[in-house]
Amino acid sequence: MTRNPGAATLPEVIDRTLEPLIPSATARALVGVIDAGVVSIDGPHPRISACLDRVSLVDENLDTLPKGGELGPSDGHGTFVIGRILQETSDVQIMSRRGLDAEGFDADTMVATRLAAFTALDPSVRPQVVNLSFYGAETEPPEGIGHALLDLLDAAPDLVVVTSAGNRWTSVPPWPAAFHRDLLRHRDRLVAVGAVDTSIRWSPDLREPPRASFSNFWSGIQLWAPGVRVVGPYVRAKDDAYEFCTAVWSGTSFAAATVTGVLARGVQSGERAPDVLADLASHGPVVLAADTAWE
Repeated sequence: MTRNPGAATLPEVIDRTLEPLIPSATARALVGVIDAGVVSIDGPHPRISACLDRVSLVDENLDTLPKGGELGPSDGHGTFVIGRILQETSDVQIMSRRGLDAEGFDADTMVATRLAAFTALDPSVRPQVVNLSFYGAETEPPEGIGHALLDLLDAAPDLVVVTSAGNRWTSVPPWPAAFHRDLLRHRDRLVAVGAVDTSIRWSPDLREPPRASFSNFWSGIQLWAPGVRVVGPYVRAKDDAYEFCTAVWSGTSFAAATVTGVLARGVQSGERAPDVLADLASHGPVVLAADTAWE
């Protein structure tokens, strides 16, 4: 089954430089990201490179770019998602694992394998937050991913899984976000995130957040975060090669990544990820990113 990265538009390169982020010596939050992997051009994007674990940079976890210079919808997605997570806090270590857009591999099997690898880790080096910024079918659950998620959540009571709600503008939840509904005993630790548009005026007194025009919506979406024209690290083709750049991109992927970053910030400050999630939910459905505000 094909996994769709939670991006709703094509990225747009902008003239802006993102300075490298350097974690502090006391960084103790671990974040797992299963996505398209990390782009490497003689190393990863300088914005995120210092925050990646070593396994993120082995060949099987790298985002392999096409030779023709035509980027696909998954290319650069993992790098951008990690940049959004780190926008909330650089005091984390990112464990990036390629589970999307891997040639010759079934996407469901790859994602399930990556989740199982997190489960097998010693608790001292297991991520406290796992980010899944992709979505798939709405009619048939991916059983392998479901079993792997259940095993992970059973093994790690302090862990939270963050998923993107999808970009089909429908009230039918896709998987893996729909596992919030299906994995009943862990539904308080598996959060689905929708995207809001911060160019629309809104007050917390209003019942409904200003949904982005592409974002899925259903009653199981616990949190919403900015997902329209957010800024992050990207890559572009130039002179028969690739170079790093900065772009704006829209999608529930990046809303989910913002929530992951906020959770990681709480973990870094000494809180349990489920407690941080519960606190966020108690203050209303919208989580603002560090670099956004209502216009």
